[in-house]
Amino acid sequence: MKQYATTGKLKPQEVNGFKSKLESYAASWLTEAIDLKALYEPQTFNTALGNYTPDFYCPEINTYFECKPSYEFANWSLYKQFCKDQKVDFVLVTPLGIYVMEYENGFCPETVVPEKDEVPCVIICSECGKKSFTSESGYYKCRVCDFHNGDHDRYDANQYNKKIGYITFKQYYDYKSYTKF
Repeated sequence: MKQYATTGKLKPQEVNGFKSKLESYAASWLTEAIDLKALYEPQTFNTALGNYTPDFYCPEINTYFECKPSYEFANWSLYKQFCKDQKVDFVLVTPLGIYVMEYENGFCPETVVPEKDEVPCVIICSECGKKSFTSESGYYKCRVCDFHNGDHDRYDANQYNKKIGYITFKQYYDYKSYTKF
């Protein structure tokens, strides 16, 4: 069951109701593989760098998502300003994977470039049971309840009786691009 809403101001170019194949895949990845409610273009925000309409918002984890064909197309200055203004986490979704910008105590990194072999992933907090996006290395801090003891598990949808197990966005994108389901 699709859980996204198409409330954006701009008319989609009709790729399953989205402006691009990437947005369509991101929506189904968030709702089907990660099991989050994703609102499509929920609202436009006014920042010091101009107006900005994120592609998706997941209220359960207070995180916004933007889809771009590659990291190089990202406007990190705008995203950082948006994160600081709204005090939220931000995830850039590309066909090669995701990049996570975590807002914490008024701080956002200038840009987010995963180190070699580091893959952002979804974790489940052992305290509140909510999902968060984070990098794979180090101790995890829950982005929802701030619980921190390093005892968080990578999200595996199979544990939650889902039809498909957790796969990274790159795996999901590749699978959807080369198969029809």
